[in-house]
Amino acid sequence: MRDLIDCIISETQSTFIPGRLISDNVMVVFKVMHYLKRIRRGKKGFMALKLDMSKAYDWVEWSFLRAVMNRMGFASKSIDLIMGCVSTVRYKVVHNGHVLDSISPSRGIRQRQKVNYSKSSIFFSPNTDATTRVQICSTLHMSEALEGSLYLGLLNIIGRNKNVVLGFLKNKVIARINSWDGKFLSRAGKEILLKTTNSNKGRGIIWMSWDRLATPEEEGGMGFRHLHDFNLAMLSKQGWRLLCKPDSLAGRVYKAKYFPNSDFISSDLGNNPSFVWRSIWGAKELIRLGAARVIGDGRNTRILGSPWLPSTDNKYVSSTHLGLRTHTVSSLFQPNMICWDADVVCDLFSPQEADLILGIPLSNTARPDCWSWTADHKGNFTVQSAYHLLQSQKPVGLRPNNSNFLRSLPTCVNLVTKYVPISSQCLVFHITAETTTHALLTCDFARACWAVFGWPVTVDPSSTFGYWFELLQNTSDIDFICRATTLCWTLWKARNKVVWNKCNSTVKEVLATSSITLEHWRKAQDKSALLSLSFNNSDEGGELWTPPATNNLKINVDAALFQQDNSYDYGLVARDHFGKFLEGKTCQCNGNYPAEVVEALGIKEALSWIKNKTWNNVELESDSLLSVQAIRSNQNVSSTFGIIIEDCRLLLSL
Repeated sequence: MRDLIDCIISETQSTFIPGRLISDNVMVVFKVMHYLKRIRRGKKGFMALKLDMSKAYDWVEWSFLRAVMNRMGFASKSIDLIMGCVSTVRYKVVHNGHVLDSISPSRGIRQRQKVNYSKSSIFFSPNTDATTRVQICSTLHMSEALEGSLYLGLLNIIGRNKNVVLGFLKNKVIARINSWDGKFLSRAGKEILLKTTNSNKGRGIIWMSWDRLATPEEEGGMGFRHLHDFNLAMLSKQGWRLLCKPDSLAGRVYKAKYFPNSDFISSDLGNNPSFVWRSIWGAKELIRLGAARVIGDGRNTRILGSPWLPSTDNKYVSSTHLGLRTHTVSSLFQPNMICWDADVVCDLFSPQEADLILGIPLSNTARPDCWSWTADHKGNFTVQSAYHLLQSQKPVGLRPNNSNFLRSLPTCVNLVTKYVPISSQCLVFHITAETTTHALLTCDFARACWAVFGWPVTVDPSSTFGYWFELLQNTSDIDFICRATTLCWTLWKARNKVVWNKCNSTVKEVLATSSITLEHWRKAQDKSALLSLSFNNSDEGGELWTPPATNNLKINVDAALFQQDNSYDYGLVARDHFGKFLEGKTCQCNGNYPAEVVEALGIKEALSWIKNKTWNNVELESDSLLSVQAIRSNQNVSSTFGIIIEDCRLLLSL
C-alpha cells in the first residue's frame, strides 16, 4: 500500500502521504486568497469557502468498503486480504467479573465530512457587491470572513504592514518565553527576576551579543542559532520543493504564476508578489548555493544556465560558444552512448571546464538527471544542512575574547551593572565587592585554594582578572594552564553552592573536584582512549593487511583528494593469498567531490576491473564504511554518490 498510496489518494490531500507536506496546501490557500484580494474591478465577483469539518470520523459498512476497493481497481486477492483483516475482529466485554459473548462488528471507521456551519466562513473578492454577499451567506448559513480571520492559525489575508499582521505571533512567543522564565528558579531567583523585569523596563539581563552566542561551540560560542538565518533555511525547504517537485499541486500553482518558462532558481520576484512567494523567493540564493544537477542521461539539463559542474567556485558553464545555446548535456555524449565525447568537449569549452566535465562520472544506466543538495552526502535537502551551509559562507570569527567571557560571570558587581537591584558585596563574606577577581582570586577562601594548589595569588588591586588570565595563558606549561583554568571553574561552582544551596566546601574538596573534572575532560577529548575501549591494537593502531582465503585474490582500493588542485585520485592493488603483488591501477581526475564519492568511484572501478579480467573468487577491501553500507542497502540516493552506488550494485549483480 505504501507504494500505491500516492497514486490512489487525491493530490489535494497533503498530509499523511510520504513526499507531501501540509505546508503545500497552506501555500495554495494563501495564493488563492492573494488572487481574490487583487480582484477589485469587473462585474464578476469570486468567492472561496472555508469549511470546518465536525465529527469527521464515524462509521462505514464493510460492504461499502469492499465496493469502494472494487471501484478503485484493487485485485480480488488484495480485497479479500484487507476484508479479512478488518472484518474478523472480535470483542469481548467483562461485566461484573463475567465475560459476555463476543461481539462481531459489521462496520468500522468512516470519514463523514459533516460541515460545521458555525465555524465555516466565506471569502469574497472586493468587487463583489454587498447584496450578493448577504444572499450567499444567508443561503449557505455561513458568515462572511473578516479581515482578521485565520486559517491554520495564520491570517487568511496578509496586507502590506507585516508588523501589524504578524504581530500576534511575536506576542505569543514573548508570552510563552515569559511563562518559562520563573519555572525552575528558586524563590530568591524569582525575586531577582521580577525586580529586574520591573526596574529594567523589560530589557532583561543581556550578558553577551547574540552573534557571540550563535558562534559554534568549537569556536568558543554556545552554538545557538541565528533566528533570521534559521528562518531562511526553513523557507528554502519550500523553495527546494518548488525546484524538485514542480508537478505537485503547489508547484504547478506557483510555477504557472511566477516562473512558467523556467525553474525556481531562475525565477524573478515578479510584479505584486504574494507574501508567501516573496518570502520563499528570498531564500533563492541559498538554494542556488547548494543545488546541483546530477547528470544521468543528460536530456533534462541545459548546458548553459544550469549548475552541473563539480566545482566549488562556479557550478555554471562560463563558455559563450554559439553551439551551446538551447542544447542539453546529452549533446556532449558520444552517439548512442552515455560517455563523454572528449573531442567535442575540448573544442567547446575552456581547458579548465573541459577537465571538470570529463571528470564527471556517468552512470551505466540511463537514469534521468535530477537535482541534488550538495550540503548532504545523500543529496537530500535538510533544514539543518541549509543552515550550516549558510553559516559556512560567513567569514570565520576571530579568536574568542576571554575578557568578554569573564565579564559575563554573574558576580554581584556585574549584576549591578546590568541593572539588577542587589548589593554588590560578596555573598559569602559580605565584606568586599564581589568582582570576578575577588570571587576567583582574592577572596580568603580562593587564596587558600591557590596556596595549596602551589601558585599563591599576587594580584595588583588595580588589575583585572582578564589581565591575570592572559598572563596565565602566556606561560609555557600547558598542563599548568589546564589545571589552573579548571580550578577557576571549580571555585566558581563552589561559590554557587554557597549562594544557592547554603553548602560550604573545603579547600581539599575544591582541589579534588578540580582534579577529577580535568581528568574527565581529558578522557573525553582523547579519541585514542575511546578507541582502545573497543579494539585491542597490539600494533599501536597500525593497520595490517590480511591475506584472502586460499586460491582467492584480494583487491584493495583507496582514494585521495587534492582540493588545492581541484582533483582526486584512486588506486587499486591486486594480490594473491601469499601477498604477492599481481597488478595495480591508478586514475587521476579533475573535479571537487566529497571523500565518499571518490571512494565509491574507486570501488566501481575495482568491480569493473574484476569483470574485465574475468577473475573469480575475489575479495574487495575498502576503508570507506559509508560506501560499503550504501552498496548493501536498498535506499536510492539522489546524488552523484547515489549514481555510483547504483552502478556498483549493478556490477555486483552481473
